[in-house]
Amino acid sequence: MVSAGRGGNVTCHNPGQLVGYPVLNLEKWQKDVHWYVNMLEEVLILTLAEYGLQTGRKARYSGVWTGDEKIAALGVSVRRWLTGHGFALNIRNNLKLFDSIVPCGISEFGVTSMLKKGFDVELDSVIGTCLRMFSLVFQCELQQMKGLTTLT
Repeated sequence: MVSAGRGGNVTCHNPGQLVGYPVLNLEKWQKDVHWYVNMLEEVLILTLAEYGLQTGRKARYSGVWTGDEKIAALGVSVRRWLTGHGFALNIRNNLKLFDSIVPCGISEFGVTSMLKKGFDVELDSVIGTCLRMFSLVFQCELQQMKGLTTLT
């Protein structure tokens, strides 16, 4: 286990997840952490909708949900309006790993993935869709650099 210095107790990143840790200066968008979390959720909701999966928010809990199962977890940090950490979207990862932890400190609800919900898609496809939705929601242009994607 590795300490990540963020809330929510424990999370799990593993192959088959899309893990995104955007680094943004919120002074250039909106100096509001709740706004930022809402925008990240919207990116993921729109991404999943592109594949026909209906998802949404759950009152009192961050992340993206389908029914009572979380399909995407969010854990952000903001210091001096610079964002850190981000999200993990379960695409085709091993959900059994969540059996030994209480994901995001939430014990009353389950965890799911696109594959478990019947959407057998490749990670690369979802990455491309997520980048398009990020650009749309944050109204920015993304530029690919050696192993990195940057905003302009």
